[in-house]
Amino acid sequence: MTFQVWVRTLGLALVVIILSLGSAAHAQDDNRSKNQQLIQSFSPYERAMYLKQRGEYAKAIEILEPMAAQGHGFEQAELSLGQCYIASAATAPSPEAGHDALVKGTKWILTAADAGFPAAQVQLIHMMLEGGRFKVEPVAAGMWYLVWRRNPGRLQTGVSDLDPPLLQKLHSTLSPEDWQKAEAQANAWQPH
Repeated sequence: MTFQVWVRTLGLALVVIILSLGSAAHAQDDNRSKNQQLIQSFSPYERAMYLKQRGEYAKAIEILEPMAAQGHGFEQAELSLGQCYIASAATAPSPEAGHDALVKGTKWILTAADAGFPAAQVQLIHMMLEGGRFKVEPVAAGMWYLVWRRNPGRLQTGVSDLDPPLLQKLHSTLSPEDWQKAEAQANAWQPH
């Protein structure tokens, strides 16, 4: 192959690559545009869940806070808002801001659980049993489990019991005395 043929072949290959890159960029722009159109068609709650899934908690919180503040009927928004606050605590600019986010998140989840929302009650069982950023409170976890078990709303989702590993941990963590205390607290609990 002569030098001139080699240069022409290389030139053609570069043109094909450049055209391919251009059409890939154009396709990427089309996909971005379609995604933006899809996002715009979302309801505010759907948009908040999309942002939450992407880890854009501050933006999701902005949308969820006014919904959750409406109270009764917005328990899912309260739970999601609490989860966003808790998730955002890990990237807070200071330890104090992280602590404040954990407190706000926990309060919103408690609000939803106190309203009788089964998913929030299960979230509290996880939080109080597994610890991590939260104090392990076996009696409180047992109390929320008993409240959840008595909640007829849980049956609407077709869930008859907790996932087996969590249930096993609950039963292995609580002593008989813990269960008695949890039972007394569950008997005294009233939805708000």
